[in-house]
Amino acid sequence: MVSVIDTEEQIQRLIPHLDQMIAGGLIASSTVEVIRYSRSKPEPPAIG
Repeated sequence: MVSVIDTEEQIQRLIPHLDQMIAGGLIASSTVEVIRYSRSKPEPPAIG
C-alpha cells in the first residue's frame, strides 16, 4: 500500500500518471480531518 498526502489538486494531477504505471489495483481517495500534527526536532550532532 502506498499513501500520498497532498492537496486535492496535486492528487488529481497524479492520477493519470498512476493509471499508466499500474496494470491493476485500486486507487482510493478520501478526505481526512487532521487531529494533531507534530514534527520531531532533529537531534544535535554528537560532540567528540
